[in-house]
Amino acid sequence: MFDEYQGKVAHGEDKFKFRVFGVKMAMFGVLCVVSLVTGVIYNMNSKSLEAKLAANHKKADARFVEVYENKQSAGSVYAITYVFSVNGLTYKNTSFSKIKPSYPNGVAMYNPDNPEESMLEPISSQ
Repeated sequence: MFDEYQGKVAHGEDKFKFRVFGVKMAMFGVLCVVSLVTGVIYNMNSKSLEAKLAANHKKADARFVEVYENKQSAGSVYAITYVFSVNGLTYKNTSFSKIKPSYPNGVAMYNPDNPEESMLEPISSQ
C-alpha cells in the first residue's frame, strides 16, 4: 500500500533539515568568533599586565638564598628564592628562570604599596 512512497522524502522535510543544519553551523560560527576574540583579549591583557608591573614597580637589591633546579624534558627551570629589604623590613619571595644565575645577587622589582608583591628582573645569560 505504501510501496510507492518508499525512499521518498515527505514534502518540506529537506528544507527543514537544511534549516536545522544552517542554524547549527551559524551557532558554531558564532562560538568560534567569540572564542577567538576572548583569546585575543586575554593575550593582550596578560602582556600589558607584565609591562605595567615592570613599569610601576620600584627596584631593590636582592640576595639569592636558594636556587633549586627542576629538570624537565624541555630543559631546566630554576626556582630562585631571594630576599630584599624595603624601609628596614626584609621580604622573601621566589621567582623562576630558564637561566641559572651565575652570581648570588640580583634586582627585585616590587610594588611600593605592597612589597610582598615582587619579582626578579630577568636574568641574563652573561
